[in-house]
Amino acid sequence: STGSPNLATITSTAVLNFGVKAAIAVAFGDQTGDSFLEMTRLESACEMIITDSGGVQKESYFFKKPCVILRNETEWVELVDHGTAIIAGADKNKIANAYERLSTSKLNFPDLFGDGNAAEFICNEIIKTFS
Repeated sequence: STGSPNLATITSTAVLNFGVKAAIAVAFGDQTGDSFLEMTRLESACEMIITDSGGVQKESYFFKKPCVILRNETEWVELVDHGTAIIAGADKNKIANAYERLSTSKLNFPDLFGDGNAAEFICNEIIKTFS
């Protein structure tokens, strides 16, 4: 141990300093056992996702959760364009403003990435081809 505060302590202190009034659970990969299933369970149960992970940004959309992006750019520009995610980088004021805006907005999550039935469609097409 380096004697440094852990990320959960740093994050909770930063959140308190932003003046955000909410019950917050912070999950990090190593604390979820690096389990994809556990992480997606947490994502589906939360009210908002705050992340720098590109994969988690897209998962936020599938779970219909607003997302604050802790990067200066995103590969998922559709999320920002549709207002379900806001790029805040590491700027504490932008993070707090994004949190406030997303938590008070009525968000719409249209089927940007399909309707979730691609596998069934593909299987039916294969069956039709070989029937």
